[in-house]
Amino acid sequence: MLTWSLVGRPDLREYAPYASYCLRVLLVFIGGIRSKLISLNSTNRLDLEYCYYLPFCMGFVSRDHLHRDLSTALLGPGQVFIDGNQLKSELGQLADEWDALSAEQRQEREAEYGDYPPEREGSITAMMWKKNMRPWTPGSGNRALHMSKEEEARLMAKLDEISEAIESAERK
Repeated sequence: MLTWSLVGRPDLREYAPYASYCLRVLLVFIGGIRSKLISLNSTNRLDLEYCYYLPFCMGFVSRDHLHRDLSTALLGPGQVFIDGNQLKSELGQLADEWDALSAEQRQEREAEYGDYPPEREGSITAMMWKKNMRPWTPGSGNRALHMSKEEEARLMAKLDEISEAIESAERK
């Protein structure tokens, strides 16, 4: 409090953004209880603590109704609430599709797309990937899967050279 006073009592959002956010979480929770939008369920206080992680994520996944309801008031610009049941179902479908591929098909898929999820209408994973990661372009996959022995040897030699340069710089 003394430091805050010494610097001219700036807006709390600027001076202590996370503390300001935590205060906002508590005020939204208390307001929800007072207006009877949130029940006094014994687990709600513990569930509320997960909301303190919101500023540090792009997508907040939960199956809890309280999280869903509070997230509308607490998510920042660009953040998304993702229903946990929907995500679990989609990830299960992706795993089943992957398991149905032959070893050769898996290698081809990984070589072409790497970690990029399949494009699907309404896909949560594709939407989040497209929103937060660099876009897929041909050749974005794991090209190392199709390297010849000579290309692999040249790459390893280059990596050894880089590693030696780093070690040499650290010794200086």
